[in-house]
Amino acid sequence: MARDHRHIRFDQRGIGLSDWDVEDMSFEARVGDLETVVDALGLETFALLGISRGGAAAGEYSIRHPERVTHLIIYGGFAAGPTLRDRTSEHAEEREGRLILMKLGWGQENPIYRQMFTSTFMP
Repeated sequence: MARDHRHIRFDQRGIGLSDWDVEDMSFEARVGDLETVVDALGLETFALLGISRGGAAAGEYSIRHPERVTHLIIYGGFAAGPTLRDRTSEHAEEREGRLILMKLGWGQENPIYRQMFTSTFMP
């Protein structure tokens, strides 16, 4: 894909290399961030890939700006957040455990944390 296309990637607020200390984590703020990045880069039309939580923002952006989005790809996106998808108390406990591991292990040198996190997206 990179051979034939320009690839631009950004981390949503509170995620990855973006600022983690943000007050507004709302959906509207995340869509606004995407609009800001696209406008700052001066993109006229482009294909948009939304991964995981970014899928919803990518979908909303494409609804608001259909003239700019030539293709929309959503990978691993979801319609309902994890607390709504938990069907049993065990599911909720497992999700909470993963969140604790991510919080404690993020940025650590031990590769087990990265492996646990990335295997959720690409088992």
